[in-house]
Amino acid sequence: SYLLNQNLRFFSSVNRTFRTPTYTDLYYEGPSNIGNLNLNPEFATTYELGTKYNSNLISAQLAGFYRKGEDIIDWVKGATDTKWRTVNYTNLNTYGVDFSARFNLEEFTPLVKSIFVNYSYVTSDTVGGNLDSYYALDFLKHNLSVNFNHRITNQFSFGWSARYQDRNGQYSNVAGEMVNYPAFWLFDARLTYERKVVKLFVDASNIFD
Repeated sequence: SYLLNQNLRFFSSVNRTFRTPTYTDLYYEGPSNIGNLNLNPEFATTYELGTKYNSNLISAQLAGFYRKGEDIIDWVKGATDTKWRTVNYTNLNTYGVDFSARFNLEEFTPLVKSIFVNYSYVTSDTVGGNLDSYYALDFLKHNLSVNFNHRITNQFSFGWSARYQDRNGQYSNVAGEMVNYPAFWLFDARLTYERKVVKLFVDASNIFD
């Protein structure tokens, strides 16, 4: 991390992680799935580069990342197979960018407390064979959230959030057909009461279904 001035910072990181197989990955056997006792752990190396800006008014961050996954554990099935089985099947390359910004407005206006925006974009490609993958390419390609909080009185405040999600991949519908995940919006709201040591709130989730 390098501090350019009191507000602006550049950062980079390299991260090495691994995941061991779960009990389900190893031992589960059902009508459509079968585990694999010979699974190895999966590994991933993530490289990230970004910048952060902080002031009384704005806190923002922009970062790009690349994640190289090796021996990814996945459920796969061939064209003639009747069951999904777990294997260390793929090497998964993931690329993405993430942006977030919080505007702290309470000291500038008595009504608005803060506005928060976050957006991330992710894309992946997999290096494997000709088998169908169940999980490896199911990820949130676009993920946007906007949160707005404003003060009603000294004790009451109101906040709402809107989220947009667009998932990569497919699922099987009731007719057994593979269809793409639909993109959708979600809207939530919260009414909060604060007084001394007491804080109460009421949530309304997925208001418009």
